[in-house]
Amino acid sequence: MFASKLKTIVTALVFLGIITLIVLFENSEQWFPSWHGSYDLGDNYYAMDWDGGGRIIVYNDHPTKRTCYSGAYVSPYGYKVIDIYYDSQWICFAAQPSRTDSLKYYIVDKRCEQKSFSADSVIIEHIQPCLKQLPNDATYQMQISTLHLKSL
Repeated sequence: MFASKLKTIVTALVFLGIITLIVLFENSEQWFPSWHGSYDLGDNYYAMDWDGGGRIIVYNDHPTKRTCYSGAYVSPYGYKVIDIYYDSQWICFAAQPSRTDSLKYYIVDKRCEQKSFSADSVIIEHIQPCLKQLPNDATYQMQISTLHLKSL
């Protein structure tokens, strides 16, 4: 009798465990977007894990739930983003061009006008006015400190 009840309880727990895993997997992109290599920086800006190592920063005004799979490059194309700091108004990042060890430093003003745009107009009309290259590491560190930005 006891063995029969124990078997029923174990079976029920295994069944509940399987159901829990299915629900967790189905909702993982909404509940845990970083599992999918997507990091929300606010205002439709996202850092995404890049196949070449490091990350890229993109703008996407139509993400899938809370996960971003693509978008318009904010970080220069071909650069891998090494370091990211952000808040509700700014994104500062250090990026490394392909085939070099030197770093370039950038700041993005997220208060620039946000609008839907075509792929052709992205860089010239939208990204360039919001993206500024910083001259050196000291300026980059000063911006992070002055603006009280948090690290990704």
